[in-house]
Amino acid sequence: MEASLGQRAHAERLYERACKYYPRDAELPLQWGKMCAAEAARLRAALAAAEVGVDPIDAREAAAAEDDNDDEAAGEAPLGAAAARGEQMGVARAVDELEGRAGRLFARAVALPSATPYTFQCAASLEEQRGKPEAARALFEKGVDACKGESGALVRALHAWAAAEWRAGELRRARALFERAQEAATEPCGWLLQWHAQFEADCGRLAVARHYYARAVNAQPLESSAWRLWADLEEGAGNAKLAETLAIRAREADTEACLLEGAGGGGGGAGAQPSAVRRGLRGRRGRGARSPETTTKYQPPR
Repeated sequence: MEASLGQRAHAERLYERACKYYPRDAELPLQWGKMCAAEAARLRAALAAAEVGVDPIDAREAAAAEDDNDDEAAGEAPLGAAAARGEQMGVARAVDELEGRAGRLFARAVALPSATPYTFQCAASLEEQRGKPEAARALFEKGVDACKGESGALVRALHAWAAAEWRAGELRRARALFERAQEAATEPCGWLLQWHAQFEADCGRLAVARHYYARAVNAQPLESSAWRLWADLEEGAGNAKLAETLAIRAREADTEACLLEGAGGGGGGAGAQPSAVRRGLRGRRGRGARSPETTTKYQPPR
């Protein structure tokens, strides 16, 4: 809570005390490390913005200074630039310090018997943030091993690793990991198929992306984001009619999902009607992805 309120120093003292009381609890150093890593990421973003000169506050202040006194502003420019460079160096040192602390905390967490696959994932993400892909890869692999065959955890761990390889431009590795994640799932996983579709679209393999979008909407017909992203793909490919059909289906999915959610909360005297609504919507779940204008062309193999 202290960290969420912006009182990071106080939060760190509390984490330090808690870790002394519960030295075998991996969750404590994990959350402490996540706090440090998040602050480092925030400072990295601010530093990057300052380096390219897109800080809106700085831009407004500079414009005001020029309006007030052009000559004075020009005379102080070298001093201001030096101060800005010094501030950027200070921020860079703070980033290094925070990431180093986060790395040590994550190392402590993953070494504990209570470490979970997510613990390794957080440690790997930090190494990715620090520009160390090999170290990140090793930690992602350990996270996969820590799943011990549990399907849900394994799917999430492989997906996180695939997304990291995608960001790193390692497309073959990413594709292989997306495929491994699908094999690990005990049933078709809509959100994972949607990610794979986006990946293939980003690689320019539109026919393959369509295949995975079709599988995603078949797995979760009421998940509107898959329909919407597929519509965007078709619009970009010049298939305006199909794009509009898919966009309509996305809106219908939103409506049906809202009705289903509302029906689930019904009670009292209105109980009979929500039950009928639920039955009707559940009956449509199996039919929602089979419109000839949407998915028949790209029906996945059975």
